[in-house]
Amino acid sequence: MAGVFPVQGFGFLSNYNGAFVTSSAFAAMQAIAGTNANSIELAPRLFMQTRTSNDVVADPNKTESDANILHAAANAEALGLSVTLKPMVSALDGTLAYALIPSDPAAFFASYKSEMVHMAEIAEQAGVTMLSIGNELGKLSGPQYRSYWVDLIDSV
Repeated sequence: MAGVFPVQGFGFLSNYNGAFVTSSAFAAMQAIAGTNANSIELAPRLFMQTRTSNDVVADPNKTESDANILHAAANAEALGLSVTLKPMVSALDGTLAYALIPSDPAAFFASYKSEMVHMAEIAEQAGVTMLSIGNELGKLSGPQYRSYWVDLIDSV
């Protein structure tokens, strides 16, 4: 169904620092470009300790470095792929984004905002097409969280 959707591409998840810049990662990007895809979502992970933690952090062993994100974006763009930067939050205890329920939403959003503003700066530096926020954070949606999201969007 080529041409039906203006963005046709693949997600590219990193589970450890350095995954975006391996030779196999570049080969995978080449294969993606070879499908006539026109985009890629670079998805580095940010972390919380547990599903109820409030601090969102870039773990130096697991979160792609800024340099790696910039390098991967440049590789993708050189292959003709537009880039979406799509940071994902997971917990180090294995909890995925959809099940995160911080015990203090205000503290969580302050921490998440700090990390996402930094990711926005990297996205701008890389010249990516889009930045995704709030990926799969379904338990943190609804009217009670609206002011946090508005603040985050304004900050980004």
